[in-house]
Amino acid sequence: MSEEYYKIDAINSGTLADFYKWEKNIREEPVDKYEYWLGKCFEGVVREKYDKGYTLPFFPIENLNKRIVQALIDGSSLDEIVRVNKDGSVRKSDQDIAEQIEIIKAEERAPIDQKDFDLIQKTVGNLMTMEVMDGLTVADFLEHAEFDKTVVWEDEYGNKFKALFDIVSTLETDGNQLISVALDLKYYANEYGFSTMFKSKLWVQERHYTEALKHYCIEKFSSPYFCMPFLVGYKDSGLTQVNIIEEDFIDRAEQRYYDLRQRYIEWINSGKKETGHLTKRYLKVY
Repeated sequence: MSEEYYKIDAINSGTLADFYKWEKNIREEPVDKYEYWLGKCFEGVVREKYDKGYTLPFFPIENLNKRIVQALIDGSSLDEIVRVNKDGSVRKSDQDIAEQIEIIKAEERAPIDQKDFDLIQKTVGNLMTMEVMDGLTVADFLEHAEFDKTVVWEDEYGNKFKALFDIVSTLETDGNQLISVALDLKYYANEYGFSTMFKSKLWVQERHYTEALKHYCIEKFSSPYFCMPFLVGYKDSGLTQVNIIEEDFIDRAEQRYYDLRQRYIEWINSGKKETGHLTKRYLKVY
């Protein structure tokens, strides 16, 4: 992911999604965890097949020790987790950990457990042949893809926005017209995990990136696709699925997105004062 992107002072989908969840309150999401590594590895294995300038920042280790993973996430010294005897020799129970640490130091990449890595490879294989739309598979889109593409734009009031596409492809239609499609890769434990996350925040990303696509298309002289399909792999099965917003719900989702954006901008302009509470919830009994 582009370091330059994070330096751009602009509103992104993650900021809006956090505001949708926490409203006028600031909460820090977890910085890192092993599940995030799996997701990035999944995205990276896809990208590695089509982006010649990209090197996968992960590698597999057989029976990866969880203490190593936690130390890397915490930013702790790997050497400090190796237990030693009084004479300074490594304990027998920690010899495997010590060996894994030496491999990691030599690789200078993040480790993924071999079983997880193999499953990701299998899942990506399934992904490539999956049809996205009109007989076009994921592989067809990747043949014409730009990866980690940054888009920055302003609205009519000077508010600045940004988006970072996983994948954006521009293809020629049967009528010799160009159409651009943004695609986002996700790796979730199961279908329920993705659908739950879509309801709570990913719908914001879908609308924000669809808006960004309109501005991307200006420089491509192409037409934007009406939504952003999510290409999702599931860890529990190794299966993949296209998740796409239903057209009948586009207008409603778009209105909710613009309302959310406006409320966030008003909060920013008022000094981001926190309320310490969420909006009243009305519960339903089914």
